[in-house]
Amino acid sequence: MSAVRVLVVGGLTRLDAYYREAPEGVVIEAIYVDCPSLEARAEAAEALVLVASNVSHPAAAKVRNRASSGDAARVCDRPERVARVARVARTRVDRERVRGG
Repeated sequence: MSAVRVLVVGGLTRLDAYYREAPEGVVIEAIYVDCPSLEARAEAAEALVLVASNVSHPAAAKVRNRASSGDAARVCDRPERVARVARVARTRVDRERVRGG
């Protein structure tokens, strides 16, 4: 079984370890600034977390556009919910795999 990928966009680098707390089977990647690879990374993620209080407008727009496609498990704007989003993503991906999707 492959890991579920959660992308955290924004936030504070000093909180990196906190953002990366996740249950087994979940990999969290964090990006703190807008970058050319942001859209591709967002596309590859099963869940997205947007720390809206500390992110550029262009980066936030890219993440929100990806989330509006309906493929991402969830977008939230509170960093303390990263682990919760990771659990939701894990559950959703597991259900899809059982269904054969």
